[in-house]
Amino acid sequence: KLPNMADVPAEGELINVSLSSISWDDSALIKAYDTAMAKARLQLKTKKIKEHKNIERQWAVGDVCRCAWSEDGVIYDAVIDSISEEGTCWITYTEYGNSEEVQLTQLISMPKQQKQKQKLQKQKLQQQQPEQQRQQQQHQKQQEQQQQQHH
Repeated sequence: KLPNMADVPAEGELINVSLSSISWDDSALIKAYDTAMAKARLQLKTKKIKEHKNIERQWAVGDVCRCAWSEDGVIYDAVIDSISEEGTCWITYTEYGNSEEVQLTQLISMPKQQKQKQKLQKQKLQQQQPEQQRQQQQHQKQQEQQQQQHH
């Protein structure tokens, strides 16, 4: 429904409006803003601390670390496979064997206890590999000897 033209003020004409009946409670909006700003400051502070730590950290091939997998954002243990001059690296997630290229700044240092545990696991694996190879070679020799005896 169009307004009656007699009710519409002329251009430049002053009108009186009373706002006393309008109440506006913006305390919830202010609280939400303060909460959002506090979270943002904390994230920036955490990010700066993490980046600062990672800048100081000199990563090397074979180092164990933690990193968020791009597919699900969950942080997993990983090993550095290679490092590029552009500041990226290829890592393999130890739990599932997936590999991907990530920024060195995305890597997270592992707690010392976890590093020691992974180092021991790696050493144990390296010790097991020669033993398994020796057993395989011994088995092959036995099979060859049996075949020679049958001929």
